[in-house]
Amino acid sequence: YNDHILTASQSTRMKFRSGALSAIASAACLAATTTTTQAIYAEDAGKIDFLIATPGHSVTRFVHPSPTGDGDSFITSDSAGQSGPTSCYVAKRSTQDGSVLWRRNVCTQAGQSHAVAVADERVFTVDSSGILKAWSTSDAQLDWEAKIGDTGNPKAWTFTDANKKSYVAAAAGQTLIVISSSGQTVGTVSASSVSSDAQWLEVLPVTTASNGLVQALAGTVGEDGLLKKKPTLVELDISAQSLVTSSSSGLGHFKGNLSADSIHAMQVGDSWQIAARASEGSEAFAFGVDASNVSENIPMSVWGKLTSDVYSINADKAGSFSAATYCDAADVMVGVNFGSVEAWKGTNAMEALSVTGETNIIGADDELTSATLLSCSANQLTMLLSTESGTATALRLDVDGSSAKSGIAWTKEDGLSTISTAIMLDGSHIGSDDLVGEEAALLNRLSFSSRLSSQFTDLTTAVSARLTQSNKKDHAFGFVKIAVLLSQSSHRVWGLDTAGPNRGNIKWTIDLPKSAKWHTMVHGTKSSKSAAHGINGGTHSREILVLSAQEEQIDWKCIDGTDGDIHAEGSVAIASPVIQIVPFYGSGEFCRQGALALHSDMSISAIPNDNKLKEDIAGDMTELENGFFSHVVRREDSKLESVQIKPSSDGAFVGFPVGQTAFAGEKIVGLSYPVRDEIVQRMSTTLGDNSLLLKYINPHLVAIVTVASNELTVEGDISSSMSKKNGTGKRKPVGVTNETPSASEPPNTPNLFVNLVDTVTGRIIHRTSHINADTAAPVSVIISENWVIYTFVNQKSRRTELGVLTMHEGMIDSKSLTAFSTPEQASSFSSFNTKESKPVVLSKLYTFPKAVTALGATATRDGISARNIMFATADGKITSIPRQMLETRRPSGELKPAEKTEGLVQYMELIPMVPLMTLTYNKTVEGVQNIISVHTGLESQSLVLAFGGPDIFFTRTSPTKGFDLLPESFSHTLVSIVTVGILVVLAVVKTMSAKKTIKQGWV
Repeated sequence: YNDHILTASQSTRMKFRSGALSAIASAACLAATTTTTQAIYAEDAGKIDFLIATPGHSVTRFVHPSPTGDGDSFITSDSAGQSGPTSCYVAKRSTQDGSVLWRRNVCTQAGQSHAVAVADERVFTVDSSGILKAWSTSDAQLDWEAKIGDTGNPKAWTFTDANKKSYVAAAAGQTLIVISSSGQTVGTVSASSVSSDAQWLEVLPVTTASNGLVQALAGTVGEDGLLKKKPTLVELDISAQSLVTSSSSGLGHFKGNLSADSIHAMQVGDSWQIAARASEGSEAFAFGVDASNVSENIPMSVWGKLTSDVYSINADKAGSFSAATYCDAADVMVGVNFGSVEAWKGTNAMEALSVTGETNIIGADDELTSATLLSCSANQLTMLLSTESGTATALRLDVDGSSAKSGIAWTKEDGLSTISTAIMLDGSHIGSDDLVGEEAALLNRLSFSSRLSSQFTDLTTAVSARLTQSNKKDHAFGFVKIAVLLSQSSHRVWGLDTAGPNRGNIKWTIDLPKSAKWHTMVHGTKSSKSAAHGINGGTHSREILVLSAQEEQIDWKCIDGTDGDIHAEGSVAIASPVIQIVPFYGSGEFCRQGALALHSDMSISAIPNDNKLKEDIAGDMTELENGFFSHVVRREDSKLESVQIKPSSDGAFVGFPVGQTAFAGEKIVGLSYPVRDEIVQRMSTTLGDNSLLLKYINPHLVAIVTVASNELTVEGDISSSMSKKNGTGKRKPVGVTNETPSASEPPNTPNLFVNLVDTVTGRIIHRTSHINADTAAPVSVIISENWVIYTFVNQKSRRTELGVLTMHEGMIDSKSLTAFSTPEQASSFSSFNTKESKPVVLSKLYTFPKAVTALGATATRDGISARNIMFATADGKITSIPRQMLETRRPSGELKPAEKTEGLVQYMELIPMVPLMTLTYNKTVEGVQNIISVHTGLESQSLVLAFGGPDIFFTRTSPTKGFDLLPESFSHTLVSIVTVGILVVLAVVKTMSAKKTIKQGWV
């Protein structure tokens, strides 16, 4: 047998000629396929999952090569003295392949900025809170930290004295604090000695050899970040905490529009110069800091991309390239442009070398942010090129006499640390692009006869060769998925392989307009008219519509998400900002995936502007009895507006506001919608007494979490009035008892609210509140079937609380459902039916042992398998917990017989975390903000993708164990040998039996 489906019902229909041996063989095979645990097998680790670790910063602006002097690693960050928030990440990477050796978040709070400096095998970081930390470059252990005061725009420098002893200097306001590398404070000097409003701009890396004083630059900076007047060069006696001398005469070519953030020191020969860039980006200058008053104009193309050696050797020649570097061991200067690599040998003659090999290094639409020499020897150099889109490339040049060969040593997509949206597409296609052909072919492949034939073919193949076995299995079972990832800040879309030998590798890349205000991906269609089995708003199409919003137009690209092919692209003019995108799927001329863009003035644009697509959309709208509705969530105003969209007589569309919900005095902090392609197999829950608890499935539902903007709330809040009405007049389901866990603290004013809103009518259908919530801590919320699950931090107890809401239409008694009587149930849902649109809501509050950053729910093909809830925690783990553990009907008192029959367990406040439920096993996935799950061709298997932080994690899990799949560790060779052995034994026994029968006949 191969890794194909083998269920118990099918195995009983497989008959061999020998009944006894067949039964033994079938039992042995069935026992071998039984999965006894949800944990990942050791043999499966790294085969059904992968982890992509990025340095945490999309853009690289700070690079320090070889912090330990061995040339095998380098330090990177996105901080280079610029103002504004940064990623707060610092990483050490391998020079050999660019992999991340370690990574640290160096800020004390989110949204801060940081500065980095390296010396004495330590990485020094300072954040906006004024916390200076020293990290070991070998293992990133924190050696020491010190509070230097609020820094605002943090700055840090390192320098060495005449005895080669290292120091770190950090600016806290006007005060420059100098600390030795071991953590001892040496002294402080205030920039107010220069002028009353002066700030520290730069500290030279070495002290003056003659007197042992520290040279620094101070100046006055305006609110626009530009120098207001000529900066002043000062000499500091740190130990005496005084300013010795000051002078601005050496900075003759000062320009008034120079950016203060761009100032840095560079060494030219034996002297130092201060380089600065003009604010418009058109020119840059270097000011001499010695008595000779040397000053030079630097070509702008050289700025920020050159080492000081290149500037001192031939700045004019280097200025004609996007990046350049100089290797002194090989005496070679290298220049890189978007489509070429050139090299010269010698500092004077500059003899051109004949360069062959890879030349297409940088994308034509990309911009360099840094270029650094990583390693240098007599015959080879490695240069790191980092771009604005988050691509880090190591260019290697092998020098041989008068010739050189260039090549890309490695390339890393650091922009993957900024993924905001992801879509999973089926990559195991068979030629069709739509739902019917795809699933029909899949069902044919998974039919009993087809599987028997496939197993026989694979059995013969396994004996001879098994080179393509896993690849065939992945395609047959629908494991081949392409993750389409979008980054707003990097302005890029990636296609990521998730299966086969290339799993975890970028398959294709598409750059988006960098001038766009935002980007989004559209995939799916409107909700189904029938509420049976879920919303049914997904499609099996490979086409994705990528939108980029400009000031006066929306650019669109229709791409094949599986291979990155652009089928069509164009733009649609707009007159007002877009506030909502509504997906549609049709048979348009340019793209089958379409969308309607709702503008702030209630006008509507069709994207693409295709008449056939607009006809399909208008036809879909006219078929709806009550019309077509959308909505807009205005976070800045804390309200939701419902909008009806109608086709007009001229072929266009127009929107009309029809409802509104405002959360006065509150701020929206969380939002969640039902998963559009989630399959709901059972529309009711069977209770222990055989009665049915009907699920409330509202395709128009949105869960909005709000927090009080102040601590005052009006008496008689809507939450209290609705809580009194919810569930009245209806029978209490089995498992719901009067006992409710009471908090030990006295009741306080609620400050966190969970609102369930119908987006068609704009009505709040349920609202619940909590007290003592930490409104500054992140909140996570998801909707799965009729469940709403959310987490928040309790400020008083400092623990994570887990709230669960389940929505129900009502109950059907066990005696009301017989062969002769069937209660009337509607197969469609209408938000305008007030009786049907009002659910009975049950709730429970649990405690989770760790801080939660994201929530997710597993998805399976038909929704038959149990659904697990996935928790991404602050310690970098992703845990999958059976949803039954979060049941809102877990009784607080002793279990009743009906409750035991149903499988309910007694309520316990703490949700335990079992290590076997950890999907990430021994891996750390930091900063997860989103977890999505898609189904496969097998009911038992679910694929999970976690992203949003510096790491991307993908795995396959079995919520109800692998009942229809052989494990990856299953020994096919052993089964093949046993099967062949059994057949041989059968043949031998049959021959012996025939001979014995003939022999007995002659007696």
